[in-house]
Amino acid sequence: MTLESVRAGINETIAEVIAWSLRHAAAGQHPDTGFYGEAFDKSTSRHHLRGKSIAGSFKLCWFGFKADLKARWQCHLLSEYYRCKKLCDRCSAIQPMTSAPEPMTYKNMSDDAPYAGTCKDHDTYVRTARRLTPWLAVEGFQFEH
Repeated sequence: MTLESVRAGINETIAEVIAWSLRHAAAGQHPDTGFYGEAFDKSTSRHHLRGKSIAGSFKLCWFGFKADLKARWQCHLLSEYYRCKKLCDRCSAIQPMTSAPEPMTYKNMSDDAPYAGTCKDHDTYVRTARRLTPWLAVEGFQFEH
């Protein structure tokens, strides 16, 4: 097992646990079993809360993902990497490697910068990604940031 595969497995499990947890929060009920389908020990509070309402008739679920570019690259299995020439995970902006003029440079902040027209929305990401993020398991997850 490589370090990369261990990291990928951990990331996938974290995404699945959060998705599982949020499904129960959105339903407004405590889970009947643990994440792996295991029964709760009878001496625990989780056993006594099985299937009961979390907050009366209230239901609310919200999740935010805040990360730096390296963490986004790692967690979402992106092919574009902020330290490479093609640095943006949402568009075709590039990091110029020479002093020669480059129209797609991220340094072009004009309203008509060519890369601005290449932004990917969530559906485009799902259609074109080499590897899909495990965070798609979280209901409502959108790739846009």
